[in-house]
Amino acid sequence: MRSPTTLTSVVFSALVWASSSLLAQDVVVVSDEEAAMHLVKRVAPVYSAFAKAAGIQGTVKVRLRVSPSGATEFVDCEMGPGFFLQAAQEAAEQYVYQPFTQGGKPVEAEFLADVIFRLPMGTQAHTYRPAPLMADEFLANHAAVRVDSLPLELRNWLTMIVQPHLESIADREAKANERLAGTTAVNIPTTQPGVSLYLLTTRTPEECGNHGQCHTRLVEDRGGVINLIADASASGFTTHVHAGSPYPDVFLSDYGGSSHLIIRGYSNIAGEWGQLYCGDILTGSGGDLQNDVHQCR
Repeated sequence: MRSPTTLTSVVFSALVWASSSLLAQDVVVVSDEEAAMHLVKRVAPVYSAFAKAAGIQGTVKVRLRVSPSGATEFVDCEMGPGFFLQAAQEAAEQYVYQPFTQGGKPVEAEFLADVIFRLPMGTQAHTYRPAPLMADEFLANHAAVRVDSLPLELRNWLTMIVQPHLESIADREAKANERLAGTTAVNIPTTQPGVSLYLLTTRTPEECGNHGQCHTRLVEDRGGVINLIADASASGFTTHVHAGSPYPDVFLSDYGGSSHLIIRGYSNIAGEWGQLYCGDILTGSGGDLQNDVHQCR
């Protein structure tokens, strides 16, 4: 005969299993087409300042989970340009659907949907193509200077950014000083008066990977007002002139394998920064084998 404690454990486990099974059965995966027929409230996404300035259109694929009442309770962006993702998620979170049913009972439903970004009628959409890029132009370091030579406001900003989340104030300061000592800066020339552009790379063991990719930040200093443009892992960078802009396009490379570079390209259009280019460069003993760097899509 089982003891009361053992019996209680068995009953509890059975209830947990039954609840989990019931929950799993209640989440129904439906087709995109069926989900579209159930949609009763669609909210138009808000364009980011960068995408609007660049005149870019596009689509973000999102995965939604809808409650038995038809309200959206979970959104995950699965595919789309980075400059659209946040706005796509915020719009999809407000979608409302006619409840999905199974056996006459309202259930949770999960499906994919498109959040479409379209410019107003009469507004010209643009497509951008980067300058030709070669793997050997991505520099790991170029005319770098130490952080202590940077403007005071930028040093103070960086000190705050690199501080880890440690309980001890002394530990935080020690770790921040270690990271600052391992950080170098490259001043990227611009023709915009009163504005400086810097690439800040922290080369400490915990901030770098095994193949030279380190924590890198692209920042704009507008007379002491610091704008973080990019915060990414990078093994090198290069710049190219952007016609009509006082800023160059800045491309960061990251290690994707022994013959593979992952490329991210950042542009300033009408005063707004954003990641405009994505792609890869595949290399071999005879040089570049494939260059697939394009406007993010």
